[in-house]
Amino acid sequence: MYLRVFPRSLPTLLILLFWIFLIQCSKENVPSCLDEIVIGGSTTEIEPQILDPEVRLLPRFDTLYYDIDLNNDGNQDLTLKAFASQFFGGLALIRSRMSLQTNNATTQVLTDSLHFVRMVAQNEIINREDTWEQGEFIMVTASDPCCPPIGPRGYIGPWRTLDTGYIAIKQNDCLGWIKAKVNSGSVLCIYEYAWQGPP
Repeated sequence: MYLRVFPRSLPTLLILLFWIFLIQCSKENVPSCLDEIVIGGSTTEIEPQILDPEVRLLPRFDTLYYDIDLNNDGNQDLTLKAFASQFFGGLALIRSRMSLQTNNATTQVLTDSLHFVRMVAQNEIINREDTWEQGEFIMVTASDPCCPPIGPRGYIGPWRTLDTGYIAIKQNDCLGWIKAKVNSGSVLCIYEYAWQGPP
């Protein structure tokens, strides 16, 4: 009886073992991402990509871009933008805008309640359940009254201080950050980026 049943079950058993092997291999290729990370830290899961020298976007009457490919698949996941224009006889002498854009459905950025790019402090903990959004989001907008320039420069957005901050990012449930600073609302400096997914 066993000799008759075993030959019929052998192909089914081999197929089952093959599927178990495939499932196990696919699990090994999926990155194990932490539910939360400490911003600005270097661990075995996250190794920052230091930009040396730092990238400085200083626009003059135009828009400058800096693209980041987090997972090295040849597609730009994030774009940092620095825009500046100058008006004579208009409402503003100088107007600049720094923003960040996500470029695909799996990449998101941490925003605040007003949908600005949130300025995250070093050693702050972020997690997957925070407020993540896709699209283009303002870091800061700056303008001067005109004409002639009178009064202080006006700023809108959380990145109006001269402090270095972090942009929290998420792709495929893996967390990371971009270290950046905006000088006087007109220069965007990018120092490093990190992501806990596979390189």
